[in-house]
Amino acid sequence: APVSEIYVVAEALLPSLTNVVGRSSTILGRFKGEVLLGKHYRSCWHADLALPILGGDHVTMAMGTGLVHTSFAHGFTDYQIAVDGHYKVESFVDEDGRYTRHLGTSLEGKDVLGEGQREVIRILRKDVVHQDKYKHSYPYDWRTKKPVIIRSSAQWFFDVSSIAKRAVELAQDIKIGSDDSDLSNTLSRMVSSRPSWCISRQRVWGTPIPALVDANGNAYISEELVERVADLVAEHGPDHWWTCSVEDLLTEKVLKSLKLPSAEGLSKGTDVMDVWMDSGVAWHCARTAYDDAVATRATDAVLEGVDQFRGWFQSLLLTSVAIQDDLPYKRVHVHGFCVDDSNKKMSKSLGNVVDPETVTDGSLRQKALGADGLRLWVALGAGESVSESKIGEKVLADVELKIVSIRNSLRFLLGGCYGYKGARPQAALPLLDQWILHKTHQFGVRCVENYKNYRFRTVALDLLHFAQRTLSAHYIVCCTDFH
Repeated sequence: APVSEIYVVAEALLPSLTNVVGRSSTILGRFKGEVLLGKHYRSCWHADLALPILGGDHVTMAMGTGLVHTSFAHGFTDYQIAVDGHYKVESFVDEDGRYTRHLGTSLEGKDVLGEGQREVIRILRKDVVHQDKYKHSYPYDWRTKKPVIIRSSAQWFFDVSSIAKRAVELAQDIKIGSDDSDLSNTLSRMVSSRPSWCISRQRVWGTPIPALVDANGNAYISEELVERVADLVAEHGPDHWWTCSVEDLLTEKVLKSLKLPSAEGLSKGTDVMDVWMDSGVAWHCARTAYDDAVATRATDAVLEGVDQFRGWFQSLLLTSVAIQDDLPYKRVHVHGFCVDDSNKKMSKSLGNVVDPETVTDGSLRQKALGADGLRLWVALGAGESVSESKIGEKVLADVELKIVSIRNSLRFLLGGCYGYKGARPQAALPLLDQWILHKTHQFGVRCVENYKNYRFRTVALDLLHFAQRTLSAHYIVCCTDFH
């Protein structure tokens, strides 16, 4: 390896670099990194090609040399640098994860993470000073547990910037979260800073994007084409897009709207909608469930996990504002995620997942708590808080004690109904009975108000206080002593 040459290295990284490569070094001179901006270097891949040296905030002093390789089409940060600098973006990896011919015949068709990787190292060996293995952060597919290949490709986008301001204005009228958690600005903040929304996916199933593609890869779409496809799907079923011919779509009206240079060589697009676009128009169907449904009737509430501020809550809002300039819902109710007694995330591999049926019906290790037990746990810890909600043997044992205390109070009241001969005027009742009726009325009024405002935790806590203190510790104890 050409170790006698002159190298440009960040001074702060020089000690760690020399330690890794096992070679000594001598500093010949120093200069600011910004001096390199705008300069060019000769590519070790193509000796006759001069490439620009670019600046990037993502380059850190954690490891390496202070200089990193940039490939616009194969990294999110790299791509943004290309966009900001108006550089051409070319992908050197095809849809199958194999190198294209742009990098030479020796790599063409080879798997990027397999044979292609070994070939790249072989080609670059003459310029390699040191080769070593190290751990670094890289995206992995959660299903296959294999590395993900990042590559740029042509996609369809929703220009969020055109409606973001209006969406933020309307979102001020949405009641978000509960008294326990102030999330009022969460949705607005995320919408206002959201970039363009990529609404296309490359999958074998999904709602098709009704576009036609010519031999050069140019896509064509129009309102008339969309309406034509919608009519055919309504008549023949949702799979018709995949089975019909291009000729079936090209009515005279559609042809005129597309303004095609030529109708020859057209094919149907294979991209499908992002599932968040599918679920994002749920408000359109939900409003028909109301007897007084109107074109812009907003749904009373949506309920999902806190992660959906980045997903469903946004997609519902953005599609509704874009289509009808109105809100899709009046309230957002958010819950957190379940963890076990040790605050560990639930996972099948860890064996700490709690099945709701185990809570209601019981198991060899868990006593059945019934639907009331499950509902009480949800109301107390999972239905209103955006923090993690514990569930496990210890938590369920505590829920059981609370259920028992409520049922004991009810059991006493039922026993007191023996010999009941009909209602008596409240004024004729003993003061203790009048007092508990008054407290019960107040409790009922509070419950109704809290339910209207989705304060389930408040209802549950109030219920426990009423059953354990007001009813059991005061009224029932006094009744027992009196009799």
